[in-house]
Amino acid sequence: MPTNTTVIDIRSLSYTGTTWLNLVLGTSSDAFAIGPPDRLFRLLEPCNKEEGAPCRVCGDPCSLWDSILPRIDPEKNVYRQVSELTGCSHVVINNPAPGRAQDDLDETINIKPVFVVRDGRGTIHSYRRYFPDKSMEEAINWFLPAARSLHAKAESSGSPTLRFEDLIVNPEEALLEAASYSGLELPHNAHLYWEHDLHPVAGNGGAIAMRKLHLGLQVSGKRTDFITRYDRLVESKGRQALEEEWKETWTPDELHAFDRKAGAFNAGFNYDRDPGIPGNRPGILNRLHGACTALLNRNERN
Repeated sequence: MPTNTTVIDIRSLSYTGTTWLNLVLGTSSDAFAIGPPDRLFRLLEPCNKEEGAPCRVCGDPCSLWDSILPRIDPEKNVYRQVSELTGCSHVVINNPAPGRAQDDLDETINIKPVFVVRDGRGTIHSYRRYFPDKSMEEAINWFLPAARSLHAKAESSGSPTLRFEDLIVNPEEALLEAASYSGLELPHNAHLYWEHDLHPVAGNGGAIAMRKLHLGLQVSGKRTDFITRYDRLVESKGRQALEEEWKETWTPDELHAFDRKAGAFNAGFNYDRDPGIPGNRPGILNRLHGACTALLNRNERN
């Protein structure tokens, strides 16, 4: 049994592959993937019958959670108990509500924050796909406060910041960084997370559905989309295509609106600003554009 517990605390915005990373880290024999932990704490509340089965993969019954949940004392450090009951030295959570990190309750708990960022244009594009009634202005206003808060926490923590794009395009290197920092050794097929024994209590339904389909279990929601996605992942051996639809679909006005309000901040995460916007062009191109604009304006006046 582990004598100390490491909590890998993934912090991110929505639409950044957080559940995927949580489950992949949970493939280590030393790690147990919980997912967003707030639901676990609700499951531990007395007489709580509204949350349903604890395991988002197995449903009811789940041999693991049916065994350990009744033995967890909510008055003591929950992560420490999950660690002891599962025999895993590490538990993986993401984006806990304030007070759910429990880092002040037990000196043997070692919190390891890991931050995940994504190009804000991709984040906003995904957000508007789920909320098509939201304008670009509303989407930017949703993105910026949360992104600024995340950036401030990442800068002050000294912990690694992983880019969503790197996790998709070059998962081996990005995962190695996260695992090494967290003190984990991942199996060679960690990116095929659905082949591993996982029992998250919460998380993105699409990512969890891959494990359910692998087990031959029923999935709800976007069943056809999930099956297509699962078949594609199996065929590609876990390789995913980087979705950057915003590059093809955003209008010049939308690109300008994002760059005006969030472009400089987004560049702080090492994302290039749109070179199609005059102020973002390299020096010589800016000067050339300025000269051409001045010449056109002069001709119009004449």
